[in-house]
Amino acid sequence: MSLLGGATATMSSLENAAAWPASKAIDGDFGAKKSLNSCTSSLISVDEWLRIELAASLPIRTVVHFNNEQDVMVNFFYHVGDDPIVSVNPKCQDTAYA
Repeated sequence: MSLLGGATATMSSLENAAAWPASKAIDGDFGAKKSLNSCTSSLISVDEWLRIELAASLPIRTVVHFNNEQDVMVNFFYHVGDDPIVSVNPKCQDTAYA
């Protein structure tokens, strides 16, 4: 069950769609680990993305990213907004590193 009440999540690619679907990104399991099939994971490539579509317009105060595995993530951005073209929406911060 999503903590975001009717939100959906999609990703540009999935490493293992059966074990690690995009919906795991919003299921509320903050202790997620790939080894327990309780998180999501994309393929390793350039320009991967995760999109979370809320059921209604809501104010966003904080964006939290949990990276509980040894996977290295560099040069990624958070965009928040209503435009379906993600890069048009404002960035939450400068380049993030996890």
